Amino acid sequence: MKKGTILENVFVQKLIFGGKGLAQTEEGKKIIITGGVIPESYVDLRVLKNRSGYIQAQVANVVKKSPHERELPGDFQVYGGCKWLPIPYQKQLEIKQEQIRDIFRGWELDEGVFHPIVPSPEEYGYRNKVEFSWGKYISAKEEIHEEYRFGFHAQGSFDRIIDCHNCVLADESVNTIFKLFDSYARE
Repeated sequence: MKKGTILENVFVQKLIFGGKGLAQTEEGKKIIITGGVIPESYVDLRVLKNRSGYIQAQVANVVKKSPHERELPGDFQVYGGCKWLPIPYQKQLEIKQEQIRDIFRGWELDEGVFHPIVPSPEEYGYRNKVEFSWGKYISAKEEIHEEYRFGFHAQGSFDRIIDCHNCVLADESVNTIFKLFDSYARE
């Protein structure tokens, strides 16, 4: 299977550690998916690497949304660090609990007692550290000369920045500082 090949209508089994998705080919070969997938969705994938033990791929298209995916309020923006926002918080906890069990599966510890994850009292506005980027994208080849942007890198891209208006995961004081700096820098 060559790089760039499109695998169609692939079922995403689960999320594994690192926020990557896991699927399988019809022949049973593992597919590690980058690009923010949600378990139990069907996606078209673009092959990035084909190794002897697995295929690395990225989402090219969502064919059918997961039954776990929820619609987000219109003022929410989803960036690289908050790909889990469309998954209800209780389901996020279940996924994370399973990831911890997967890490210890096969060890002597996997028969031990696994206490449930203690949920945060705050689903939003809890982060006290967020890394924003500032810059603009310029490409003579593509004839692009963007204005300055302040926010987060676009998914899978380190040279493009998406303007952020409000980070729903960041503490309100972080958002206040962000907005003041953005305004000052643009002036």
